[in-house]
Amino acid sequence: MAAVSPSQDILVQCVVVNKLAAAVRSYTNELISAREGRPLSTVAWLARCLLELLIWTEFCVKSPQNATNFAIDAVRDCDDLTKRFATMDLEGHPETISSLKDFGDIRTELEADLLPGELDKRYKDVRTAAQDIGKLSFFEVGFKVLSKYAHPTAMIIMIEPIQSERSILIRDTIIGQGLEMAKETATIVKAFLKPYIDSPNPAND
Repeated sequence: MAAVSPSQDILVQCVVVNKLAAAVRSYTNELISAREGRPLSTVAWLARCLLELLIWTEFCVKSPQNATNFAIDAVRDCDDLTKRFATMDLEGHPETISSLKDFGDIRTELEADLLPGELDKRYKDVRTAAQDIGKLSFFEVGFKVLSKYAHPTAMIIMIEPIQSERSILIRDTIIGQGLEMAKETATIVKAFLKPYIDSPNPAND
């Protein structure tokens, strides 16, 4: 099958999907390392990140516009961080000032290709993205359960300490679920990128 030469909007979509795939690889490696006795809360948080990445990946491969909207939200995130930094007394914190400059540079780069008025639109939250791709129930159940273990919820506070054997069982179960979500995401990415792998203008990050 002949390789497809992607248009500009597809190139943006490929960049976004590649960055999501890189994030999945990173969190997957962290989750695998968590087998070595990492706290249950850490394991649950990593698995929850992989759940969100699965949703965002499937959302972004659905259409170039979805991927563009995700990229625009990155600019909004930079704006939010900059606003928070602006309310702080940064004297004596050169590393924070440096981070603020970095976010400003990233924002400028991300904003370069935006159309006027794009930033005035609302955020797309992950729950809405899950609804858009028909995975709202799957997301809500997984997010709720993993959040119970990822944060110091009333449940976790009141049942601590969890017996060692039970904690290991729960941790291993969550790790297994996280790895399954990572595998599903990798399959989605592979299927999406396949037509463009041999393209003369691949969007490899």
